[in-house]
Amino acid sequence: MERYRNCPLEGETLAERARLFSAVEQIGTCLKLVAAPLLLSGGQCEWRAGGIVLQQVPLKGVMGAIKEAEIPLNLQVKSARRR
Repeated sequence: MERYRNCPLEGETLAERARLFSAVEQIGTCLKLVAAPLLLSGGQCEWRAGGIVLQQVPLKGVMGAIKEAEIPLNLQVKSARRR
C-alpha cells in the first residue's frame, strides 16, 4: 500500500481517499472532486471528471513574494486583522 506523508492511502473509493488527504494536511485544505456523464448525440455517453485543491496560505508570505502591481486588479486582496 502506498503512503502519503507517512499515512497509508486507505479507502476503496476516490472519495474515501480524498477525505484522508484533507485530514492529513496541516494547513486549511479543501478538496473537491466531481464526475458526471456527458450526453452526446445519438444517445452516447462519455464521462467527465475534474477536481480542485484549495489551500489556505499566509497572506503575508504571498504578498511578500509578489509586488502589488503584478497582481491583476480582480485578485488584489487587502489584509484584514481580526479584532
